[in-house]
Amino acid sequence: MACRAASLLAGLDTVIVNVKQADENRKPIQSQEIKGEIIEALQVWQQQALNKNEPVPTAWTHEGKTLLMYPRGSATWMYLLKNGDIDLLIGSRLNTGSLARVRFSSEYLWRAGPDIAVAETEVFLTLMFQEMLYLQPSELHLAADVVGLPLSSQNYRKVFVSRARKTSEINRLNEAMYNGHQLETIRFSRHGNAISATIYDKCAEIELHSPGKRWFYDLWKNGGWDGEEKVWRVECRVEREALREMLVQEARIGDIYDALNKVPSIWAYCVGSPGSTEGWLRMVAPNVNDRNKWRWKTADPWKIAVQEAFTRHWRKSDDIAAIQRKRKREANLKRAEAAIAGYITTYAAWDDSVTDDDDASVIFHKLYQQVMQKWENDGVDFQEVRAKKQLLYHEA
Repeated sequence: MACRAASLLAGLDTVIVNVKQADENRKPIQSQEIKGEIIEALQVWQQQALNKNEPVPTAWTHEGKTLLMYPRGSATWMYLLKNGDIDLLIGSRLNTGSLARVRFSSEYLWRAGPDIAVAETEVFLTLMFQEMLYLQPSELHLAADVVGLPLSSQNYRKVFVSRARKTSEINRLNEAMYNGHQLETIRFSRHGNAISATIYDKCAEIELHSPGKRWFYDLWKNGGWDGEEKVWRVECRVEREALREMLVQEARIGDIYDALNKVPSIWAYCVGSPGSTEGWLRMVAPNVNDRNKWRWKTADPWKIAVQEAFTRHWRKSDDIAAIQRKRKREANLKRAEAAIAGYITTYAAWDDSVTDDDDASVIFHKLYQQVMQKWENDGVDFQEVRAKKQLLYHEA
């Protein structure tokens, strides 16, 4: 029996902004230059990170979490700093006309909401750079988690129409991925194009790759999920090229705040709107009497679950900070426990002094003695290392 079509959740899963100096009218200026004392501090921290070959804490704190400087930047930015909520890239290797780039984490966006996350981060950046700033949207990932989409390995090629067909560099309209015979992922276009989309089994993705995100299950249940239905994520990635050219309400998209106000319209541009045959991607009801797929009506499950998702859920979020922390810690503790369980049996297999009568407690005792001796020899302070790792994992 097919389950009802419904949306459980909708929002921004990734936001990337370019940070630019602005004039008194809050418009980006032509020349972008970072103050010398900031560059000097970045150089010192990066050298410390290189010397230790690990991230080191900086003097900058964003929303109570210390930013860590990583030993190396990226291909296009010299300095990379992270605190679990944002990735901050500073010092463009290319002439990008920006002071920095910020990538907001999925966890931060769902917890705080995009409006608060962006506003908090702008305050932090303004104090850090001591400049008036303009935040330009560079990339938005709009996501809706839905149930009741009638997708299968037999029908997925027949029931979608996508503007990806008209992208000359795309050889195939869509690419499907399977687990056994179960359809798990369909990609329309490719990441890096102006617009791309992915539809995938979100439960499978969480269990296989992101167990720390099981907090989504709690949010889905708040949205009416029964805990059994397959949850499909429909995710549209809109990059700067598309944002720059897109007309929303007969106007171009301006700064990130303007983009946030227009998110429902951007979503409609991507997936269509009820009653219209427009949209970059639509699921349709095949009509054998009409050879033009673009005239086919939008499938009811797509209208109900996907097209109306942001109308129902945008800017209507739960307080999920405690849920996220609990689920994340549960997942990481289980991963650590599994690793320890595997290591102790490997240790016992290699240790000839272990007898058939010895149980795990004997091995743990031996390991405790060996570890304590190693730490003493190496001058390791357990609590100091623990505190450092809490900082690294953003749990301090």
